[in-house]
Amino acid sequence: MNSVYVALDTTDPDYARSVAERVRMSVGGLKLGLKFFNAHGPDGVRPFLDMGLPVFLDLKYHDIPNTVAGAARAAASLGVSILNVHAQGGATMMRAALEAVKSVSPSTKLIAVTMLTSISDEDLPSVGLTPPVADQVLR
Repeated sequence: MNSVYVALDTTDPDYARSVAERVRMSVGGLKLGLKFFNAHGPDGVRPFLDMGLPVFLDLKYHDIPNTVAGAARAAASLGVSILNVHAQGGATMMRAALEAVKSVSPSTKLIAVTMLTSISDEDLPSVGLTPPVADQVLR
């Protein structure tokens, strides 16, 4: 099983579809993120689902539990394979998201981002955390 997902980090749907068509036989799935989703919404995701590849909707939800649950439920109802939340939203938020996802799509996986890859040790004190980043990821 191929676990490589190609990131379609663009707002151009024609370009995204072109890339997806070119790589579809060589990858395990497609990742659509905030830029694409904000530009095209759920209707923009559907053509990629129709390609038959798993779709990872990378939106990193982080809000109060009820809001994240509603957003996660709506996203999972599209039929995406993977959806994510930001772990710094807390355990209650993550549980609410998981329950919401499983209520509409038991096969959708919910994952959590612990730290953004752009965060450095120098950034941590400004958000109330203690370096190093690796320790925060493990925590």
